[in-house]
Amino acid sequence: MLLYILAFTFTLIFPVSSQAIEITPDNNQIFIGQTAYMMRDQINGYQHTEIVDVIKRQPIIGSDYVNTGLQPGVTWISFEFSTTKASDYIFELKRAKASRVSVFFFESSAPADALVLQPFDIKHHSPIYQLSTSIDTQYTLLIRMENSSTTFKPVLWSYVEYQQHAHIEFLTMGLFFGVLICLALYNLIIFFAVRRQAYIWYAGYILALVVWRSALYGLWSYLGIPLYTQAAYLLVPFVLLDILFALLFCIHFLETARHAFYLDKIIHIVCWMLGIATLISTTLPIHVTISFVVFGLALGGLICVAAGVYCLYKRVRIARFYVASWVPLILGSVIVQLAVWEVIPSTHFTQTFIEVTILLEAFLMSLALADKLRQTEREKVHLATHDPLTRLPNRNLVQLGLESFKSRVGFTLVQLKLTNLDEIRLKLGLKVANAVLCRSVEQLNAWARLQRRAVTFEMLDLEPQKLGQLDHGVMVMAFRGTHVALSDLAAQVQDIVKQPIEYHSALVNIQCHMGASIYPHHSQDIMQLLENTSFAVVDAQRKQLPVLVYAEDRANEVQFKLELLEDLKKALISGNELSLCLQPKLQLASKTVVGAEVLLRWIHPKYGVIEPLDFIPLAKDAGIISDLSFWVVSEALQTNTLIQQISPQHQICINVCTTDLVNENFVKHVEKSLLDYGLPGSSLLLEISEAELFEQIGLLHLNVEKLRAQGVGLSIDDFASARSALAELSRIPIKEVKIDACYIQQAGLDDLNQSVIHLIQAMAKALDAEIVAEGVEDEVTLQYLLEQDIQLAQGFFLAKPMPIGEYLDWLKTYHQMQNSPLLGARSG
Repeated sequence: MLLYILAFTFTLIFPVSSQAIEITPDNNQIFIGQTAYMMRDQINGYQHTEIVDVIKRQPIIGSDYVNTGLQPGVTWISFEFSTTKASDYIFELKRAKASRVSVFFFESSAPADALVLQPFDIKHHSPIYQLSTSIDTQYTLLIRMENSSTTFKPVLWSYVEYQQHAHIEFLTMGLFFGVLICLALYNLIIFFAVRRQAYIWYAGYILALVVWRSALYGLWSYLGIPLYTQAAYLLVPFVLLDILFALLFCIHFLETARHAFYLDKIIHIVCWMLGIATLISTTLPIHVTISFVVFGLALGGLICVAAGVYCLYKRVRIARFYVASWVPLILGSVIVQLAVWEVIPSTHFTQTFIEVTILLEAFLMSLALADKLRQTEREKVHLATHDPLTRLPNRNLVQLGLESFKSRVGFTLVQLKLTNLDEIRLKLGLKVANAVLCRSVEQLNAWARLQRRAVTFEMLDLEPQKLGQLDHGVMVMAFRGTHVALSDLAAQVQDIVKQPIEYHSALVNIQCHMGASIYPHHSQDIMQLLENTSFAVVDAQRKQLPVLVYAEDRANEVQFKLELLEDLKKALISGNELSLCLQPKLQLASKTVVGAEVLLRWIHPKYGVIEPLDFIPLAKDAGIISDLSFWVVSEALQTNTLIQQISPQHQICINVCTTDLVNENFVKHVEKSLLDYGLPGSSLLLEISEAELFEQIGLLHLNVEKLRAQGVGLSIDDFASARSALAELSRIPIKEVKIDACYIQQAGLDDLNQSVIHLIQAMAKALDAEIVAEGVEDEVTLQYLLEQDIQLAQGFFLAKPMPIGEYLDWLKTYHQMQNSPLLGARSG
């Protein structure tokens, strides 16, 4: 009913005439539909002679465009005209698609003598016919169309006007399709450059659009494909394929899996439906499959707009171009579809509006793709210059910002370190530690924005920040000028971080220390300046101060360590500067030498004797501690072969670290060295500090068992100085334990130390390990050890560390004086 009301209203607004048109020499083009009649013959029961009178009882089309509808069958169109002179004309059924077209041309009074016009025998996008007229004669054009499937525009042209129009139309269509093909190629090039699927799907969308629009325009007839066939086998499936590509483009362009998870699932289901519909569309009649197109356009367009609007609501920046491009295109599709359904009349506006919206959509979507490419590059730059967790400028951006600022004026670099984040992570977990860090950074960042003298770190059009992040929990700021009130800054920062942070009803306290260095006073190199600031923070943390300025002597210290490290590598290669000293270990009851502890010495050509405490940590940090240990093992075992010629049961004790004992190559090196020098495993004792014993307990235990199988023993140095449980110690095969010198030297005077020694004796007995007392420095200590039945001891009172040659001479002399008092042996 609504359709009839609209049609009746339109007829009242735009009245038409039923009289024949008189063609004069000025009429170069006549739109047939304005005064033509149309009738649908569903049963194909009329001949052209019979339909002439019947069709005049039908309403006049009254429009330039003829809409034959979507129902299969025969459609008749009749048009009457008269001429004032004899002339030739071109009759064109512009963009008509039908399985068969018959055009009858006759004088209106003699339909029986109708001439059946034959189409031009040329390839053209529309059916065209030539006809000739006489002066002052009334003619009738009767068109019979079988299974017409689209809206078309019948036009009667003069030869000159037709040629001009065909030329302009060719240029217009060439420009239209040329722009679309260029956009498709442009997106293909971008796809191969950036490998983003959104670009390949949009290129596919444009190419499919070009295929079905060219089929609709009839351009495929230039390739010899009949108009009706190309409409059936190209237009419908490619329209469905076009909708499919549009939805796939929507998925990857808007990243619906990230921003609209449930809508993404719906789009994927619709894509499968469209894919199946595209495959079966070529097997069904066009009047059936056209329903697929209508349904696909409605559903696909609705989903695309809904996805764009939802992502726009979620503040997805690129969605604004997406929505702006799809709205006019869908509006144009709706208008065309309403004209096909005859809800609104088919006019030049309804037929050309879709082309305008297609070009508008392509232009706006190109802006959207360019904007997405720009956003992708921004994300890459942001990822390279910002921390992904706190979103603060990282070390790269901080260095760039300081490099660009340092040429202007001096500045003070301040580093803030949250010093107990690792403890929070171990106790409460990584998630809590990250949440606490982000909350602290949020508070510090809000404070940093208010500091007017703070330097801003920025790049391109990224959000500028005044607080940077060097490492996890290490922030940095720079202030203009070299005279910054650091104590006031530290007080403000402490006020911020000392407030407990609540996380799921748990209150977490943060500790913060600060360090500062000044440009250009402390360094003109930004990387060195950042390193100097880190040194200041470490010193502040060690001294438990809120803030500390970098001390220049740290630079000398670092330089000295670097120089030592380089020289140590050379010394390790040559072996000339490294030497071993041996300190005897005595059996107090029998007054015999049972072995010796190996002490490594480095005779530096510039700095003289360098103690192990100075260069061993450097070797660990530089990763050459294993090479150093290999050298010591080889040298010590080779020395022990000489010593055993004097003392056959002599045992050598070598200090090692966890890095050695967990190294499979170290175990193999020990086994090989014992074999090479023909020594039993019992002649070697490996000594490790109790503090290092449990760093990698699993692998260490495995390798110690391998060494034990060879007879090599394990000694625990500085026993009772670390936090070890008896249950943990019992898991490792320990041969001896050494009582730390701090307990031995005051044992005779301090009751507490005596209690500790008694406890150690009990633990050693439980572990079935021998006890060695270190640091025996006087007669009182020695007598106390004898009273406590501690049999093994070493110390300066017994014998000092000696070079290898001196040790051999001492050992020979000691053996000769075994019947002398112990003190005499020591003095000898």
